[in-house]
Amino acid sequence: MECLPIPKGVSESTTLSARFKYLELVLFYSIPHPTLSFQELAEMLEKDFEEASPINPKQDSEQTSPKDLVFRALNILDELVEKLDTSTKILLENEYSNSTEEYASCYRDAAWSRSFEDMRKVRDYKEEYNGYIHQILDFLAQEDLEILSMPPVVFLKLSATPMLEISLASRLFLIWKEKRGL
Repeated sequence: MECLPIPKGVSESTTLSARFKYLELVLFYSIPHPTLSFQELAEMLEKDFEEASPINPKQDSEQTSPKDLVFRALNILDELVEKLDTSTKILLENEYSNSTEEYASCYRDAAWSRSFEDMRKVRDYKEEYNGYIHQILDFLAQEDLEILSMPPVVFLKLSATPMLEISLASRLFLIWKEKRGL
């Protein structure tokens, strides 16, 4: 299987690039032998990944409906993009500025990982995010209509983060795939 090219708009953000690379891993884990051509699947992934979420994840966080769990999870992902990109940029300038161009992408990934670990010392986004995902998957298992009625892009975005264990990401990814009729 080929590797997915990172879309230009995504490649400008270290955090979105990391999420897109993880999505590729989830794809290979979830669908070892795709029925679509790789190009068709890649185009759908890119389109949905770059699409703005059709729901408003900035709603009141005091609500507790199943849909609000999705909003909270999406809020975490949105919040981390700017924070991690800024922190990664600073780390790259301060700690990795003498690295050779040949290894720039490796150092960028390393700086991003360090930034994420540093952030977790203040607030454990990973634990919080995984908690929401477990609850969302529980509601999906109960066939909750509020969550089932959400558009495919929501499930793709929720699955595309290295904060999530691959088996959980795969479950969300397969929901995206099913909702897209693939």
